[in-house]
Amino acid sequence: MGACANTDQNLERQRLLEELNSAGSKPAQCKPKILESCYDGPQGTSGRGLCKDGTRTCSDDAVWGACSGR
Repeated sequence: MGACANTDQNLERQRLLEELNSAGSKPAQCKPKILESCYDGPQGTSGRGLCKDGTRTCSDDAVWGACSGR
């Protein structure tokens, strides 16, 4: 859950994940088709030089894809 999201957003995201988990055979990580920013470089380097945020997309089977576009 994002630290910047408010409590209602976190509760809604958790509810959706629980719903997906109960419907599928493997644990859900996210709601299919949503997109979020990501960064997988060393802490404190995002936005410096060539280091930039990318995005990742939730697949149809509720699993996060790789961070790309960074």
